[in-house]
Amino acid sequence: MRLTQQERWIAGFLVITLMVGMGIRLTRHYLFSPNSSVSTSSIQQDSVFLKKVSLVDSLVHSAQLEAHDQSPAVQKMIDARQKLRININTADQQMLEQLPRIGPALAKRIIAHRSQNGYFTTIQDLQNVKGIGPATVSEFRPYIILERATP
Repeated sequence: MRLTQQERWIAGFLVITLMVGMGIRLTRHYLFSPNSSVSTSSIQQDSVFLKKVSLVDSLVHSAQLEAHDQSPAVQKMIDARQKLRININTADQQMLEQLPRIGPALAKRIIAHRSQNGYFTTIQDLQNVKGIGPATVSEFRPYIILERATP
């Protein structure tokens, strides 16, 4: 079956229009996505936070190797390191949102799970919250601690 000249022009026009539309959509998605700036800034904040945690960890580790007694300086660094971590059992929504990959919805689910089921006893218990899997738990493991609230 042969196409007439007019049918070929229409088919060509449709193909070119489809390709231009896909190009515009891809350009908007990858270059002008409103979430790209948010995710970039949150990634930068996460990396800065992780660098701080790593620096304090290395200082604490080297100080502990040099002085086996718990000197006040070493204890001060250990305390500072603990302050960089978030207690998942007592943290409010705003604190939980500071963790990587945790947004407002997931923070609310963590708090709801905690109020319904009690305190988390292990870090793996976080996987019982909808939306948190092993990869997410391993990603924010350095940022959290599990302590029960004191009455």
